Amino acid sequence: MRVRENGRGGGRHRAWIWGADAMAFNPADYRDRILIAGPDLAAEIISRGWSNPGQIEQAVLVRPELVRDAADVFVDAGAEILLTPTARASGLRPTFSGEPSPDVSSDVVKANQAAAAVLRDSADGGPSGNGLVFGVVGPPPGLLALNEVKRDDLRSAYEAQIKGLADGGADAILCQSFSEIETLNIAVEAAGSACELPLIGCMTFDCGPDRVESSSGVSVPRICSSLSDAGVAAVGCDGGESPDSVPAVVALMRESCDLPIWATVAAGLPDWVEGRLVYAETPQEYGERLSALAAAGATFIGGGGGATPDHIAAMAAARLRHGKRG
Repeated sequence: MRVRENGRGGGRHRAWIWGADAMAFNPADYRDRILIAGPDLAAEIISRGWSNPGQIEQAVLVRPELVRDAADVFVDAGAEILLTPTARASGLRPTFSGEPSPDVSSDVVKANQAAAAVLRDSADGGPSGNGLVFGVVGPPPGLLALNEVKRDDLRSAYEAQIKGLADGGADAILCQSFSEIETLNIAVEAAGSACELPLIGCMTFDCGPDRVESSSGVSVPRICSSLSDAGVAAVGCDGGESPDSVPAVVALMRESCDLPIWATVAAGLPDWVEGRLVYAETPQEYGERLSALAAAGATFIGGGGGATPDHIAAMAAARLRHGKRG
C-alpha cells in the first residue's frame, strides 16, 4: 500500500493499492460519461522557465517543480485526466546514419517513472482527489516502412518506457499520435508485456478528402479492427491540424467498434506567426466543440495544440452543462 498526502487543499489522504481490482481504472466504466483531459504539458512547462524544448522529458528530473506546477494549473482548470510529458521519452534517438537506436538507460526509465509520479501527486491533490494519470507513449523518430527504425529496438525501448510509467503510478497507457499501424501495434504489444494497465491506442487522422485517414493511408475501420483484436481498452484519434474533422472520425470509430473513444482536439487551425505556431481559437469557441464530440460518441476529450488552461476550463464547463451522455 502506498499512501500519499494531498499536496494541495490540505489534510486529505488517498490510499492506492496496486493490483487491487477495486482501485483499478477501467475505461469501460466511463462509457456513459465524458471525461476531460489536459493537453501535452510541454508548452506550459516551457512557459514556466524550461529552456530546452527538445528535451522536455528531462524537465521532470532537473526541474520537477515546473512539471508539478504545469500539471496543477490544468487540474485546477477542470482536467480530470493528466497526460505525462513523455511522448518522446522512449530512449530512441536518431543516429548519424539516420537510423534510430535505443538508449534504454536508467535515466530513460527514471524520467518516465518520475513523470508519472509527479502527475500522480498533482491528480491526487486536485479538487476531487481522484484524478487520473495517463502515461503517454509516442511514435518513434523514424518510419518503420522506410526502415528508419528496427522492430526489436522499438519493442525493447517501449517496454522499458512503459514499465517506468506503470511503476510511477499511471492509471493507463495512452499510445498517441501514431501514423503507422505497425508501429502502433508494436507499442500496444510492448505495453501488454510491460504492465497490466488498460491500453488506449490512438492514431492521427488528418489526411484524405474528408481528413479521416492517416498519413500512411490507414482507415478508421482498419485501425479499430486491429486495435480491438490486440485487446486494447479504448481506441482514439487526434485530428492533428484538422480539429473540425475529429467528430467525423469519432463517429466512424463508434460505427466500427464498441470500445470507449479518446479524442484529442486542437484549439482551432494554427498559423505561423513570427516563427511559431499560434492557435487563435478562443476558450469559448473551444468549449463549443464538446457538443459535436459528445454526439459523435467521444468518452475522453483531450486538449490538443494550443489548448491552454482557459481552454480546458471552458471544455470542462461545457461538459458540466452537457451532463451524462443521453
